[in-house]
Amino acid sequence: MQQEIINAVDAAIEKLADLFTRQPTQFFTENDLVCGVHRLVTDSLKSVGLTFSDKEGLPHTLIHGEYPTPFRCDMSERDFQEKGDEDRTATRKKYKRGHYDIVVLNPEFIGRHSYSQIKCQDFDEFLSEVAPSLTDAEPMILYGVELVFSRDPIPLSKGREPERAARAFVEEVVQDTKKLAATVAKPKFMKQAAMLAFTKGTSREVNNLIRTLLRNQIPCERMARLIDAYSAADGGGDRMLN
Repeated sequence: MQQEIINAVDAAIEKLADLFTRQPTQFFTENDLVCGVHRLVTDSLKSVGLTFSDKEGLPHTLIHGEYPTPFRCDMSERDFQEKGDEDRTATRKKYKRGHYDIVVLNPEFIGRHSYSQIKCQDFDEFLSEVAPSLTDAEPMILYGVELVFSRDPIPLSKGREPERAARAFVEEVVQDTKKLAATVAKPKFMKQAAMLAFTKGTSREVNNLIRTLLRNQIPCERMARLIDAYSAADGGGDRMLN
């Protein structure tokens, strides 16, 4: 069943990419894209099943938004660093956890845990009761998705730093990709991930620059995808980085 679910998510991502490149005006904000992938994943999973029971017999959906990371992290300064429970901020506080835009949970994980454990919002409970029960064969999350969207065309900046706007966009994409890569590196937490970066109306010159910058900085090229509505009509849009 795991591979069926992963294939269903892959198919939904393909549909979203195709819809965006053909009809980008359907999307105003990043949240519109998140809602779009949620709807398409829901449709794609109907053949597999959407609702599964936890260990107490209560129903759960596989798809969730803003699901917390299984670790604390520092995402300040457009960077990502995983942090331990013993690490402290400059103000001597524990680091907070991050979140994923969309996750698709493993039905087996749902079946072995309670509602409180599945929603994963109590980190102490997660560390003591959930993490020790996870295995590489039956991970917590089957698929994690992050999305970044530039609603306006990304220009070549004026002055001495013409690449500044493109670099700022890339920094945001790289930050979320690092978060996903850190999670997939722990197979018992997440099996597969996709980082989807969307631009609309951005010139080929700038999009090619963005791809080059991403190739040089991304920790896992196959995980990230730049989807460009501007050049899709003549085959220039929607490319993996490599």
